[in-house]
Amino acid sequence: MEIKRIQCPNCGVVLDVRNSKMEDEKVITCPQCKAVLKVRFRHEAPLEAKTVLGGGYNGGETQLGGLKGTTQLASAPNTKSCCLCVDERSYPLAIGLNTVGRKAPSSQASLQIETDDRYMSRRHAKIEVKEVVGIRQAIISNDQNKNATYVDGQELQSGDAVILRDGSEIIMGKTHVIYKER
Repeated sequence: MEIKRIQCPNCGVVLDVRNSKMEDEKVITCPQCKAVLKVRFRHEAPLEAKTVLGGGYNGGETQLGGLKGTTQLASAPNTKSCCLCVDERSYPLAIGLNTVGRKAPSSQASLQIETDDRYMSRRHAKIEVKEVVGIRQAIISNDQNKNATYVDGQELQSGDAVILRDGSEIIMGKTHVIYKER
């Protein structure tokens, strides 16, 4: 039986996923937030280490070993960077909270988009980028905007938080923005 320790990208709870049938991928439901998660397993010869890495999350992923006192280390997955693209210009998103808005002398946005669109607020949206077990996830919500925000054609209501996917189209005011993962 193979056991993999993961962290739920939605609520942060750490879970041990058992793979008794040696499947390549297993679908589970987080017991805390009820999110549906896909867990991939690698069936390669593991590296054995005598020290156990503390904290569970170290930029890679830690798996529980089959032998007492050992830890299997999986290679860290390729972490993708993410950005917002407007026309030919790219605006990288940092891990953590990114405030997105129109570039202006009085703008307090951490990511300021150069546009003449007065319908885009100076603090239009918030995009929180989380990295969990080597996977980045970007979540958008409204900030201090007076005009609508749309994600893939759906208006973002006050209090909504939407997970962005590679290629998601965001409209802030009249400005079209594409979310990209690289």
